[in-house]
Amino acid sequence: MGWDTSGDKRSVFDGVEGMNVGLAIIVVVGVLLGVGVAIIAVFGFEWRRYLAKSEPRL
Repeated sequence: MGWDTSGDKRSVFDGVEGMNVGLAIIVVVGVLLGVGVAIIAVFGFEWRRYLAKSEPRL
């Protein structure tokens, strides 16, 4: 780890306004997209199967 660990804990948060926010946003969006795609994939296929069993296609 190449971070400066000089004992000042605030130094970790000093960079939040820079690249860390962008990285955090990218990570959050990536996770949300991944979860959303997974949910749509799983429930999408299940929903189609359920509709096929319950009634004819509208």
